[in-house]
Amino acid sequence: MKSLRKVVALLLLGVASHVLAVFAPCAFAQESTDPVLYTQQALEFTSASSGATRPGLTLPGTATAYDLGSILDNPASAALFREGFFDLSLAATNTNEEAIYLGGAQTDNQLEGSLSSLGFVVALPTRVGALNFGGSYVQTASFNRAYSVVGFNQDHTITDQFKIPGSTYNGIAFDTYAIDYGDVDQTYRESIFRIGFTPEQYPGIQQDAEVLQEGIAGEWNAFVATEFQRNLFVGASIGVTNGEKTYKRTFLELDLNNVYNGDFIDTNSDGEGETDVYNMLLDDDFRSEYSGLSARLGIIYQVGDMLRLGASYKLPSTLKVTERYDSVIRTTMDNAEYFQSSLSGDFEYKIKQPSTVSGGLSIGTTQGIEVAFGADYTPLSNTEVDYIDLEYTFDERIDNEYIESVYDDVLDLRAGLKYTAPIGVTVFGSALYQAPRFKGSSQERIAFGFGGDVPVNRNLSVFVNSRLTSFAETSTVYSYEDGFFQPAIATTDLDVLSFDLQVGIKARF
Repeated sequence: MKSLRKVVALLLLGVASHVLAVFAPCAFAQESTDPVLYTQQALEFTSASSGATRPGLTLPGTATAYDLGSILDNPASAALFREGFFDLSLAATNTNEEAIYLGGAQTDNQLEGSLSSLGFVVALPTRVGALNFGGSYVQTASFNRAYSVVGFNQDHTITDQFKIPGSTYNGIAFDTYAIDYGDVDQTYRESIFRIGFTPEQYPGIQQDAEVLQEGIAGEWNAFVATEFQRNLFVGASIGVTNGEKTYKRTFLELDLNNVYNGDFIDTNSDGEGETDVYNMLLDDDFRSEYSGLSARLGIIYQVGDMLRLGASYKLPSTLKVTERYDSVIRTTMDNAEYFQSSLSGDFEYKIKQPSTVSGGLSIGTTQGIEVAFGADYTPLSNTEVDYIDLEYTFDERIDNEYIESVYDDVLDLRAGLKYTAPIGVTVFGSALYQAPRFKGSSQERIAFGFGGDVPVNRNLSVFVNSRLTSFAETSTVYSYEDGFFQPAIATTDLDVLSFDLQVGIKARF
């Protein structure tokens, strides 16, 4: 049976009981991202469905054709390819993140490799116009992230999250003495590091944490496009969007100064307490897999010899997400004894994605120069989560209201410049502006792409594409309930620099 000696010490100090606060997403800073929230996953997986974020950031394909990724921008662009080809490429992503937390800075790197593209386009012989079809896989996003935080926290502890009624960790935290009863009548639970102290007396705790995110998103699709009338190209595609993401968090809290040195906890079951907590370790491992159908329609109109205008429409779709979670809490005592408890399970839900409308133009010259522009509009506030089970109807309503009130309707912009030399070598440069996803936020993302295509012989070429992305964001380290039982979040400011490299071959036939 759990020892109540620390509760007695609490009463001797005369600390009054508190009223538990009710947590809601809108209580927190709206600009802080939290990858473990289903509302955040809905935003992330929806944004990852756009080909605009693929590793090889080439020309926007809304009104031109450059590679398989162009067909994700606008399926009508497939009709612009004058010969068939086979495409295969691999990608590597390196992410560098600097995290500012408790006045200190930590820098981490994460490298990940994956299949980037695989597919073919068949150009059927026609007397006039064009009729092309094909199939492909195109990677649309990488979830490659890594950061760490270290520092002495004088204000709060991650165990302040565990004590919240309804917290996922409440049971295993109680089993391991990460939290305990806050009063002798056992009416509420409190962080083990706060029992015996008033909120003003809380002595603090050393924190050391690492967060790793891995995974990719991509789309398999089949497409057909034709020159429906002279200079008017139309196309359609249907596909399967899929992705997988792993989120791992290791969070360690240590009593380096031996502030917590009482004899409150019984480790040998003799009914007497003889030690206190030295450290608490939380290990989280969340693995998400998702899939869903996708469909696009597109049109391109050739105006004269130099100008093309294009538009495409990505239909609303639904993703089915399956998440597997495993969490372990281990507390080690001053006498080296430890308690450990874990939980695991599965959860399925759906994400209803809004449509995306894209428009663009391209201008080509007889000197081999082409300039392309594209814009993609997505009403992210129309994103919805569906928790399937009626048991979660209330949570579903709250989260959808949060999405509608916090997430913005965004317009992303792209531009590119391509030059094709007389010998067949192609080089390009491109840029992407990704608008902030939160209303009133300034957390936009900027990316630059560069690369080219070099022919090996008449039918084979090698291409190298790259993308450099830079952005800053505020990320939630953990949400918690402070010493006065008020909801709050611990955040870190992240500066992120990501470099993607895509290398592949194109065989024409």
